[in-house]
Amino acid sequence: MLRISAIFCLILAISATEYPIKNVVVLMMENRSYDHMLGWMKAGGEYGNPDVDGLTGKECNFKDPKNPELGEICVSHSAPDNSVYDPDHSFEKTTERIYSCYFKKHTLFAKKSSDPCVNHASLKEPGNMGGFVMSAIANG
Repeated sequence: MLRISAIFCLILAISATEYPIKNVVVLMMENRSYDHMLGWMKAGGEYGNPDVDGLTGKECNFKDPKNPELGEICVSHSAPDNSVYDPDHSFEKTTERIYSCYFKKHTLFAKKSSDPCVNHASLKEPGNMGGFVMSAIANG
């Protein structure tokens, strides 16, 4: 570990003369915390900035992506800062939330399907992130 640290310091010293970067800040947070701290900056106000690409209040997820008639849930600046809901972090449940589908482990014609919850190699379209509300409702 000490050897890696020494090499890293040497690289930094060499780079500092070529690229005069004075500070690097790394902010790592889970998405909910990030949205609560910075997502509403677009709204303006004392600490806001309308030029920020942030939340508008029109961002919504269907309660069930396969049954849109059940309604939707939209973001709100009055949402609580914490949640008692802790989502399942398994591959299957994360795939369902990202692609708004119901995960199926074994399907006879999986390779022909374009559903990423059936054929896990069929990522032809980016995830629509529409399954988060569905997942929260399923977990009570």
